[in-house]
Amino acid sequence: MLVSCSFSGTIPSEIVKLTRLTFLALNSNQFIGNIPASLGCLFKLSWLDLADNQLSGSLPVSNGSVPGLDQLVNTQHF
Repeated sequence: MLVSCSFSGTIPSEIVKLTRLTFLALNSNQFIGNIPASLGCLFKLSWLDLADNQLSGSLPVSNGSVPGLDQLVNTQHF
């Protein structure tokens, strides 16, 4: 949980290397730019909170071979 830590800049695309990540809360920071498409590859991710940042673009969803964010899109708040 990295909430309200005054982080700024873009969310690094290298986050995809955290393959066992199940919970990611980056809300209430100062992130800018697009939501990394690599988040769609984190198939174990069950919670994602990006609220209260300056992010743009669409939320990446997984493809048919990698479950994860498909369900998250419908159940979590962004």
